[in-house]
Amino acid sequence: MLDISNCGVEQLPAELWSLQSLKALFIGNWITLEENNNTFTEIPEEISNLVNLEALSICNLKNVKIPKAIKNMPKLAYLDCFGCDFSSIPDNLINKGVRAIGIECDTREQLRQVCRMKKLEEIFLTGSKLDCLPDEIGELKKLRTLYLSNSLIETIPETLLELKSLKNFIITDTPLEDKIPKEMRNQKTYNLISYICKQQQQEGNYFFNESKMIIVGQGSVGKSCLLERVTSGKYEEKESTEGIDVKKWTYNVDEKEYTLNIWDFGGQEIYHSTHQFFLTKRSLYVFVWDARAEEEYGRIDYWLKTIESFAEDSPIIICINKCDKNVTRINRIDFKEYKEKYPQITMILDISCKDNVNIPRLKGLIKKLASNLPITKERWIKSWYDVRMEIEHLSETKKYITYEEYVKICKKYSIKREEGNSLSKYLHDLGVILHYQDDPYLKSIVILSPEWATSAVYKILDSQETVLKKRNGVLHLEDLPNIWKNKKIYPEDKYIFLLKIMEKFQLCFEIANGRYLVAELLENTSIDYPKQWDLSANACISIIYCYDFMPAGVMTRFIVKIHQYIANVNGKDMCWRKGVYLKHKTAYASVIMKDTISEKKIEVKVNKNGESIHQRELLFAIRKALNEINDYV
Repeated sequence: MLDISNCGVEQLPAELWSLQSLKALFIGNWITLEENNNTFTEIPEEISNLVNLEALSICNLKNVKIPKAIKNMPKLAYLDCFGCDFSSIPDNLINKGVRAIGIECDTREQLRQVCRMKKLEEIFLTGSKLDCLPDEIGELKKLRTLYLSNSLIETIPETLLELKSLKNFIITDTPLEDKIPKEMRNQKTYNLISYICKQQQQEGNYFFNESKMIIVGQGSVGKSCLLERVTSGKYEEKESTEGIDVKKWTYNVDEKEYTLNIWDFGGQEIYHSTHQFFLTKRSLYVFVWDARAEEEYGRIDYWLKTIESFAEDSPIIICINKCDKNVTRINRIDFKEYKEKYPQITMILDISCKDNVNIPRLKGLIKKLASNLPITKERWIKSWYDVRMEIEHLSETKKYITYEEYVKICKKYSIKREEGNSLSKYLHDLGVILHYQDDPYLKSIVILSPEWATSAVYKILDSQETVLKKRNGVLHLEDLPNIWKNKKIYPEDKYIFLLKIMEKFQLCFEIANGRYLVAELLENTSIDYPKQWDLSANACISIIYCYDFMPAGVMTRFIVKIHQYIANVNGKDMCWRKGVYLKHKTAYASVIMKDTISEKKIEVKVNKNGESIHQRELLFAIRKALNEINDYV
């Protein structure tokens, strides 16, 4: 290889053409500089002497004259012409043996010329100004990669569907990408192109104008009252939400109708670890705080960091509720301070659901933010729209359908299985359905009523003081009819499916046939390890995981993930809500959480007395489980 790019060459030296073994030659300018640019304007015919040349780069050579020799070079396979600013593609550049080319094409005619190279396997059109690909591109039967990023491409020809070898279709940062739902962008190339072609065939645009809003906060701060005030204009004292309530609100902005799927999260402490599984990106968040309550240390930060961890840059409205007309003392939140820490906060509002203070203003803000969420503006194709409407109709009478029933619905509207999977993910993010298609067991059911599944989970958590009292988190299958009492809503043949959802969320695990341990229901009192164990500092390998922010459920999720190693002493599993003792052959360990105002950490100790191979295996399992949890949060 010879690279003389950006060497200030004014004329190519004659000696260059004697290098007959040369396989790669770079004579352009990788970057354009005021100095050191190669400035020659002609490549001599003597380049034909380089009979073994396979790769040639002439990038950023302006107005360069292309010799006839290039057209006939026998082994030339890779050609880089970016930045050459050809007004038309020189005929001498069309070497029909070339397999990969990088070039800017600003018109379809220019790209038609390139398509004469029938052996092309890769085309890189980065930065091209053409807005549509010509039909002729479908003649490149060997094409594997079509790279269109940062171009102005808006439409594609249906002839792309004929390219069976095309595996890489890159459209990042193009007008075309903006038209496609996020869920489709990572689809297999053929499915993506098929979707785009369907979209182009339709005369009208289909927009659901639908999005999701999530209300969070401590228990009894008035989240449910706020939901009722915003959606119906009524005020009603309500009991604390058990788990999650889901309500649909329809409103108008600029004569367009929008739908907001509102999820109201119960604020009781036991629910906090489960909420994170329903916190989605591209949603609007309303955090509710009690104006009359003294803040527990870090509690406001806890909720804001939870949203930030799981929902990234989703917008947040903070509502200071119970600012009633007769209230004289209000504990306010410093907007400037919190805005600096959490830029996604759009406003802090003093409200009173009881006296309707600032509720109209809040409604206006919700409408504005929700209607401008990226997911609200996604453009759909009619077949997706039709499936969505049929599913909504079905949800009036059914809580769930099988995946195969869902596939049949999609098939009715000419949607193939993989495209249907993209649609189900989209609807899952909207909060319309729940479909865990990445789980080999759970993917068999499409849940049409998210409340059906979430309520089932929370009914188990709420049974701690009744059915599961003094059980230290142990659940028997025969307990379920006493927890899920309505057999029409929760038939027995769906018990295992619902427990599998809890296992997916790392809320429980099976400890024996028909017996499960629900980690969130473990006792909060620590357990002493067996006397024969030595877990003192000097006798152990120690690792400490320190946290600035520790989301709820980190420890209980860890207990579920590591359950196969939990030590059992005299028939008792050695774990509690904040810690666990583990055993693996000759090695044993403790993993204990400390979550206080002054310290947030997890301490891992593995005793050194066991065989080193067993120590390493146990330590690896511990670190793997904790790292997976920490990566998620």
